[in-house]
Amino acid sequence: MNVVNIDQFFTGTMIIVAVALVALIACVGTWTVQFFARNRQQRVAQHKPLVTYYRGLALGH
Repeated sequence: MNVVNIDQFFTGTMIIVAVALVALIACVGTWTVQFFARNRQQRVAQHKPLVTYYRGLALGH
């Protein structure tokens, strides 16, 4: 293998990793927004602050 092949391999790998990272961030962001949107109505009905409600949700299970 010469240097050109290694550079091309590295560049291609980094492009694939970057695309996968963008997809992961998009999925996690979507899931997070849906999670908070789904629980907002119940949190507001209980008149609890954001941090208090989610701390109880996380530690209550």
